[in-house]
Amino acid sequence: MREYSITASRTKERSSEARGRSVVIPLDTARDARMDALCAAELLLASVGAAVLAAADDSASAMSFSLDGAVVHVHGVHRSDFGHALTVDYDLTLDTEEPEHRMQQLHERVWQSVNRIPLGQGAVQLTGRIRRGRV
Repeated sequence: MREYSITASRTKERSSEARGRSVVIPLDTARDARMDALCAAELLLASVGAAVLAAADDSASAMSFSLDGAVVHVHGVHRSDFGHALTVDYDLTLDTEEPEHRMQQLHERVWQSVNRIPLGQGAVQLTGRIRRGRV
């Protein structure tokens, strides 16, 4: 079993931060948006991006998949009118010479891994795509 812990705190009138391990991340919790920090939705997108990249690395290793690079673009839209707080989609671009069917096998493993993450108990609808490109 893995356990994770962070502490988020308000540090000043317009400043908040999250701390975990030896990392400090500025948070946008002010009424008027801070451009030097991420808001809660952007942090969720960053988490999905990290999960996709980690799953791609793990899956590539397990499959002996030649992966020279990977970039994931994650996009979210607030869609409460459709019964979900947020729809999230990702585009995973791989720098690889592997054939298309192997890329699809890798993406199936990535998809299964990312969908094991509890994303707000159904509050997030996730979709994803994979493609080849130079990253």
